[in-house]
Amino acid sequence: MKIVFNTIVLSSIVLLAGCVGPLVRIEQIDDFTKNKVQVYPDNSILQKAGVNSLGIVEATSCRNQAWEPPASLENCTAQMQMRAAKLGANGLIVGAGDRQVANFVTTGINRNCWSTVDCTGIAIIVVEESPETK
Repeated sequence: MKIVFNTIVLSSIVLLAGCVGPLVRIEQIDDFTKNKVQVYPDNSILQKAGVNSLGIVEATSCRNQAWEPPASLENCTAQMQMRAAKLGANGLIVGAGDRQVANFVTTGINRNCWSTVDCTGIAIIVVEESPETK
């Protein structure tokens, strides 16, 4: 009887563990805040005067449930924009080499995601010159 009980308890734990949300931090995307942070495709913006780097931001797009849209570069970039905005940035540098796509078998299983896209970028502040200083 004890074996049956232990089997039921263990099975319940395993089944409920699958109901856990993604094990990666997912930002809620607010279009107003996201739109305040301009995305730059390369780091050439750093050569301009009035541009300050705040640091590296990372994000993961995760398809947690089978019926959710697939993980995407767009979602990952939007999450980085949200994180950059929280740092006070108004710009984000994202290069093509800073993105990795993975599926459930390679890395998704340890994050509870069917598919993932990892992104890395640099949060920056771009100080616009006023017309009087030009």
